[in-house]
Amino acid sequence: MSQKKVKKIPHKKRGATLSTVVNTYIQDEMDRQAHEIRERTRLLVMDMVTIALGRIGMRETKFKQFRAALDEVWTDYGDLIIEVSKEDPDLWEAKAKMDREISLYVGSLFVPFDVRYGYEGNTKKEI
Repeated sequence: MSQKKVKKIPHKKRGATLSTVVNTYIQDEMDRQAHEIRERTRLLVMDMVTIALGRIGMRETKFKQFRAALDEVWTDYGDLIIEVSKEDPDLWEAKAKMDREISLYVGSLFVPFDVRYGYEGNTKKEI
């Protein structure tokens, strides 16, 4: 049975208060956990989408391309959302960019972000 490594709080740096050191440690741990959650979520989404695509006939030759594309999109939009959220908690820029790209692919089936996620009228509507 493997034991989980415990991260030690770094020694007090010159001029840093204990409070600063502890706050830095806590923020680092929160960042690590957020990264782990994001990665596990990406893997779970990938598994489910892979199964769905397999059910509609996609086979091995296309999955390598699909995985690369999903990884790219996940990173691009994940990073954009994190960056934009610092100054725009409503994510207007990220939502608009995502909506523009989705509308290119789904045409008349397009549904705006706020409607898809139930922010407008409190009723979710899928593409």
